[in-house]
Amino acid sequence: MQSKVRIFLLLFICFSFGLIIDSCCKGYKLRWEYIITQTLDNGEITENDSINAENYGIRINMINQKFALNSVNPLIQEVYAYDCSPTYAILDTIVEIKVFTINNLDATFLAGSDITELFTGNLLNTEILSVDELIYEINKTFVDDDEYFNLFINYNIANSSNQKFLVSIELSDNRFLDGEVREAWLY
Repeated sequence: MQSKVRIFLLLFICFSFGLIIDSCCKGYKLRWEYIITQTLDNGEITENDSINAENYGIRINMINQKFALNSVNPLIQEVYAYDCSPTYAILDTIVEIKVFTINNLDATFLAGSDITELFTGNLLNTEILSVDELIYEINKTFVDDDEYFNLFINYNIANSSNQKFLVSIELSDNRFLDGEVREAWLY
């Protein structure tokens, strides 16, 4: 009988210790809140007003809000016996990324046209992907702090012109995150 009590107590202590250690780890829910768009020239952020269309790109910074899943018990904050990385629960994913013209791009793509098909992109400076592949990688990869991805235009603009674009991201909770890209002279 005593051995059963000892085994029970040992299991109870191990289980309790595991809960104490686990409660020291911070957990977060992430929700995408807004985007910030920046102009790229040859993959680098730029404030130039004039960019070669072959080098034109858009950086989209995804800004999230964190909600605590559990809080750290102040009485046992020092019990970090192992590396306790924060955990994240994603509340929404990207369903669709769209790029629209604000000005006429040319005679084919007038103001308000969906020109997403003219773009490819990359994730944190990795290989170039289609927009659909990019969405898949973002949803698989973006799991912690604010993240970014790039879009690059793959279209020969016949005439130089001032261009401004709108990036619209649809999320799985039916929200849209929109951001206008600064106007630039594309040649």
